[in-house]
Amino acid sequence: MHTRNIRALVLKNIKYKDNDKIYTLFARDEGKISVIGKGVSKITSKRAGSLDSLNEVQAQISDHISGQYYLNEVKVINSFRHIKSNYKILANALYTAELINKLILEDSNVKHIYDLMIAFYKRMDRESYKADGVFTNKFELKLMQLLGYEPPKNVVLAWKNSIKDKRFDKADNIVKRFVKDIIGERIKSLEL
Repeated sequence: MHTRNIRALVLKNIKYKDNDKIYTLFARDEGKISVIGKGVSKITSKRAGSLDSLNEVQAQISDHISGQYYLNEVKVINSFRHIKSNYKILANALYTAELINKLILEDSNVKHIYDLMIAFYKRMDRESYKADGVFTNKFELKLMQLLGYEPPKNVVLAWKNSIKDKRFDKADNIVKRFVKDIIGERIKSLEL
């Protein structure tokens, strides 16, 4: 088994077997990967709290002969605690994590997307009072652009006009509709 250290953002987790979980990590160098955390659901596990969604972590993983990654060690780099202390901001952050999960393929090298995501979360965490829909919309539009989905000029113009008219809900709906059309499936975090 080959062991390596990665820097990653925890996107989500699902229960797997009795005491295990499968974590979806968005790693700077590896892209999106799935990692099995053996025994993390046990009460005595020291790793469980470090693997909360939206945490930026330093993790040691091993690749198994089966091609699956296993989590050995984990240390929190940034827990983005201010994001997690405000429900509305947390909902926006979970939405962007879901976008990354749906739009990025496993094992794709997208360092620039990782850097954008971390910069977005750091700013959101530091300036939570500014982390409104417009702030998130700017991230969404930049993300889509970096992934090759250039927003049509009429979408950008309608969004800017709505902001100018202080119709922020309308502006948010314009961008969300554009993103949903690209993804082509339900975005669960919008239902929070």
